[in-house]
Amino acid sequence: MRAPWCCASRSCSVRRDGSRKDTGQDTGQETGQETGMRLNPPSLIIFLISVTLAALALVTKLGFIPIPRYVPHQEFWLAITAYMTLMIGNIARGL
Repeated sequence: MRAPWCCASRSCSVRRDGSRKDTGQDTGQETGQETGMRLNPPSLIIFLISVTLAALALVTKLGFIPIPRYVPHQEFWLAITAYMTLMIGNIARGL
């Protein structure tokens, strides 16, 4: 019987007594180093900029408000810019 907190997979590296068996892979957890991507919550400003750009893309596409087109496929590029802004806000620390 595995511990209730265990993932119960066959490739699990945690023994029943709580110790780790050597799998030959350095996960960095023993040394305190981060191995994966660390995501941070975006600040309120970055989130609001992203939501505003996405809403502008939606309004432009649906035609509720006549907005002049400066770029071909303007709605697509506004939506991509909104998602890229949000992505940068999640990846960069302190934004």
